[in-house]
Amino acid sequence: MAKLTSFDGLKTEIQAWLEREGEPALVARLDTIIQMAESWLNRKLNGYQREVACPLTTDADGKVALPTGATAVKSVTYLTRPYAFALSGNTIKIADGASRTFDVVYMSRLTSLGPANATNWLLQIAPDAYLQACLGQASLFLENVQMAAVYRGEAVEILKDLNLQSTAAQYGMASLTIPGQVP
Repeated sequence: MAKLTSFDGLKTEIQAWLEREGEPALVARLDTIIQMAESWLNRKLNGYQREVACPLTTDADGKVALPTGATAVKSVTYLTRPYAFALSGNTIKIADGASRTFDVVYMSRLTSLGPANATNWLLQIAPDAYLQACLGQASLFLENVQMAAVYRGEAVEILKDLNLQSTAAQYGMASLTIPGQVP
């Protein structure tokens, strides 16, 4: 059994789980199957692990291009002061944002697996999520809709757990205080 810690290990495990090791049609599509699974994972995964913080310098109009892989912006600050912003395509416009360097926190896509990038954070912490998502995509390719639904369901449950763990890690000890008098 291959170790499920790398791109090549994932490809080997997909074939083994489907009991189709070396089948030319499947082997030829493994890279695409993994890419499709990653697209699906990017839409479903909401963990803090996807957050990236970086400085971005705006032009005189307060505009700057988002980094490659950014899918959403969480916050924009300058000297710890939050700023309002608007997104238009791959450009962020910061309110009252003359040319200066802002601290931006954004959500990033998973780093895609491939020959040049053998692993990423999700494969390291949740190889089962990766495998189940890939098996679902592979089953669709093999026209086995019933097994695709089973694998996709498993992947959904794993991602729910990961998203819940992420929320607990971020806000676990936070409390909610509602202003005003309690009747």
